Amino acid sequence: MPDNVELTGFVSNQEYDELLVAADAVMALTSAEWCLVCGGYEAIGAAKPLITSATETLKDFYGEDATFTGHTQQEIAAAIEDVREQGMSLYERGLNIKKVRKESWARDFNELQAYVSALSGLSSATGS
Repeated sequence: MPDNVELTGFVSNQEYDELLVAADAVMALTSAEWCLVCGGYEAIGAAKPLITSATETLKDFYGEDATFTGHTQQEIAAAIEDVREQGMSLYERGLNIKKVRKESWARDFNELQAYVSALSGLSSATGS
């Protein structure tokens, strides 16, 4: 095992958050095509660069907000090197991505809340 890799096993939520904040980047991989990896949300929340699998689902969802990779040693190493070379520009991009996603999620939530409220008003008016 390389010196810069730490296999933690199960950790508490607090320990996980501390590890996430201390990380230079987040890597969340899957071979499942229809899977959105939670590590991606966590990377955005922590404003960390995200390395994730090059599935169509993840490429569609994260778009330019992530570095995509295959699952071979060479592909993963190349993605890590790409993120390392981009350094601070990826960190600054991460802060912007977090801001934009937070605003988008808040807007979508408000729209959903308004829709549910409207439906609730309809059911009250019809006596259902």
